[in-house]
Amino acid sequence: METLAEMKGLIIHIGPHKTGTTSLQKTLVENRPLLASHGYVYPEQGIFSYGHHALVQAITADTHSDMFDVINRTDGLVILSSENLARLTRTQISRLARVSGLDSIKVIFYIRNFITLPYSWWQEEVKNKHSFRFNHYLVNLFTSTIPDYPFNANEILNKFASVFGKNSIEAYLYDDVMADFGDVAQHFFAEVLKISDLSPLSFERMNISLPLHVIECIRRLNRMGLDGQREYSPWRQSKIIGEFAELCLAYTHEINFSYLNPFFGSLERDLGRWKSRILNYNPHNKNLFELRNITVNCLNDDIWLHDLDFSQRFQEFLNLVFKSYCESVATQNH
Repeated sequence: METLAEMKGLIIHIGPHKTGTTSLQKTLVENRPLLASHGYVYPEQGIFSYGHHALVQAITADTHSDMFDVINRTDGLVILSSENLARLTRTQISRLARVSGLDSIKVIFYIRNFITLPYSWWQEEVKNKHSFRFNHYLVNLFTSTIPDYPFNANEILNKFASVFGKNSIEAYLYDDVMADFGDVAQHFFAEVLKISDLSPLSFERMNISLPLHVIECIRRLNRMGLDGQREYSPWRQSKIIGEFAELCLAYTHEINFSYLNPFFGSLERDLGRWKSRILNYNPHNKNLFELRNITVNCLNDDIWLHDLDFSQRFQEFLNLVFKSYCESVATQNH
């Protein structure tokens, strides 16, 4: 009888964002020999920055056949990982199914407690050049007809189940994984791949949450049309950044997120139909998520009215960063 790793099959890790995906992908890239010794392959085709993000772009554009020609000739069980897979439409997922040509398919999905997501996902958006304030983001989140992508776990699972079947889904509660294993990569290797000896592996947390003063600097630079995260880095040791960090400590307020909020309550109820496919769900628990209430520290918007002299000096600092960027671009163009 064939073991899972002896079959010619496919494991699709679809994320989503903010569930340790980058750390897992880096561990997969760095441990290809270990994977191979257990019959697994993490293909180089379609890789961009550890994950198969280029492959997802090719699936979206319907230009992926050459990549899968190579993947389908691979012996063993193939692992694909990209949090952007969760964004695919049903039509695009069907393309993936048609060209994969493999015997068995498992879809791996980690579900993060919804009340821990708003601030974390807003930070991720700011890291990716958005400039809206957190309060504005919350208004859009709670009033939108369709939940923002990482909150719409039920629909993501529906899409993949409609193509591959409900039994292909293997979902895990992210917060319980972190409590039990300390790392998604360690859980993935041990529980999904069934690799028992993890001693050769080292696990590194990546893409961690940023302090209040850093994310606000990045957001302000984004608002000026820059890639805030990239342009902030060379200036992070500046004296005024230190001043701003101290000021932020005095200008925070708390926002509470709870399942008493109908928005979060409805998301948990919708996900209830997947309990049979959430492999680490404890059926004796009353609720899907154990944590029911959380408080997040956020920056007060009126921080810039506290000390107008500092606000002016900080804007001058941002202008200096912008000027430095423009000079760098001009030098490169010549």
